[in-house]
Amino acid sequence: MPSHLRHPRWGVCGAEARVWRPRCVFRPGAQVDGVGASALSANAGTLVLIIDDGDENRAIYRGYLEHAGYQVVEAADATDGIAIAKELLPAIVVMDLSMPGVDGWEATRLLKSDATTRGIGIVALSAFHEPESRRRAREAGADFFLAKPCLPRELTLHVSECIRRRRSA
Repeated sequence: MPSHLRHPRWGVCGAEARVWRPRCVFRPGAQVDGVGASALSANAGTLVLIIDDGDENRAIYRGYLEHAGYQVVEAADATDGIAIAKELLPAIVVMDLSMPGVDGWEATRLLKSDATTRGIGIVALSAFHEPESRRRAREAGADFFLAKPCLPRELTLHVSECIRRRRSA
């Protein structure tokens, strides 16, 4: 395996990680493959942050989005996700709504109420399909709502559309 695909702390990241992936979770102030937060934020137009407490969900969404050409960072809970969003200013946050502690609805409200992160697009994901969940996500500030499980094309199309709308605004 090429050395550029192996992170000293997290193991295998990038394209090879589809075969075997430990938790590749970005922590505030950490480095990903030797690249710090300032270098990642320079690519904010293509940077997507996934906030989901499910390891498998994050790995699946990461695969979808990396395959579509996006640069991806992850957070396993909303508290870390909010800190990472403030530090890296991703173009989009893919947000699970149902998480322990601070849930995705509250995290979305916090991101949208902060002047620094207000412009970040949010694609909300939930296993709850009823209209009430969609309404609550919209009221919290989510730009799009997707019901889990979602198809790769569906997720990447919503992320692309969210980015397009943000850039044209």
